[in-house]
Amino acid sequence: MIKKYTMLNYIPETLYTEAGVNPARVFNNKVITQPAACVITRNFRFEDNFVLKFAQNNEHIVIFLKPVFEIKGKQEFFDRNFNLMLKKFKNYRVFTSQAEVDDFITDNKIQTIIRDFNPLLQPQEECIEVDGLNIVPARFVSDHKEYNAQTLRRKIYFHISEFLTDFEEAPDNEGFKVLQEFIETKLDKYAEYRNNEYVTSRLSRYFNWGFLSPQRAAIEVLKSDTDSVNKEAFLEELIVRRELSSNFCLYAKNYKGFDDIPDWALMSLRAHGSDLRIHNYSREEFENAQTADENWNKIQQSLVNTGSIHPYLRMFWAKKILEWSPEPEEALRTAIYLNDKYAYDAPSENGYTAILWSIGGLHDRAFRDMPVTGKIRRMGEKKIKNML
Repeated sequence: MIKKYTMLNYIPETLYTEAGVNPARVFNNKVITQPAACVITRNFRFEDNFVLKFAQNNEHIVIFLKPVFEIKGKQEFFDRNFNLMLKKFKNYRVFTSQAEVDDFITDNKIQTIIRDFNPLLQPQEECIEVDGLNIVPARFVSDHKEYNAQTLRRKIYFHISEFLTDFEEAPDNEGFKVLQEFIETKLDKYAEYRNNEYVTSRLSRYFNWGFLSPQRAAIEVLKSDTDSVNKEAFLEELIVRRELSSNFCLYAKNYKGFDDIPDWALMSLRAHGSDLRIHNYSREEFENAQTADENWNKIQQSLVNTGSIHPYLRMFWAKKILEWSPEPEEALRTAIYLNDKYAYDAPSENGYTAILWSIGGLHDRAFRDMPVTGKIRRMGEKKIKNML
């Protein structure tokens, strides 16, 4: 039986470097017909990039589909890291819409498209897809939506030795510096205090946009001299939990809705849909932190001002939106809207999965039936106050 926090038992002491790209990382592989193009939507990095390695680095033109954000600070964060990355490329184009990408492909008679794996943006055209987002490729490790972390963990542990390979020289970028700071100052405390705001890695925004490879983070943590308990705790979050989110968004009918939550959760939410709410706030009141709960308001203000909420606080934040919205569907829409708009690490698989865990019981079990929230897990406010 596979036990949680035993991943180190399945990882070899010495990691090898892939000579090319493991074919299992590649979906719909075929002979490349020229002219070809590599389309990047999430893996915005030059180093440690299996997508570029498969596309023979710069021999094919690289097309970047760059996101545009409403929030100035969020756009500045992305542009700062993106522009530093661009300096390492020669033959590339940057577009801000899929329509522009499609026009370029048509106008230049591109015959073969190589894309980075992105479960939030399934390609409409036939293409070669390379998974540089996950350590164990999502399409390889499972062909269906996993029930919870336990069912995926078994598969990841079984395959981790094949895919957790070494990289060459470390990158010189902002994300890697944040990783180094985390390892040097926080990793020793991670197992015991990871729910503390000051011990979180703050790496999710770099992982989400591909400025830093999760595989690079795993490699550096394994090299560190911290206790194994800290390595296990970090690898569980980095690999099992991240890749469970990737699995869900890949195979879900609708990762922004209740279509894929457990039956018990859906029935419970429907049964309590007409329950009397103590508070009933509009989206604008939530966005402007105008609730009667000072703790919730502080969390929302942190999201707006810094683009970040500690993962534990984000769960509490979303659950309160469920309690104070006129109906569960409206709560889900509000939480997704606010997180996607303000969080620097959003839109993301982690964000959608965490919100559905909080509001819809995804990957969770049923708890004692309560007014409004039904059997969805509640979170104690005492711990929240201590974190704030």
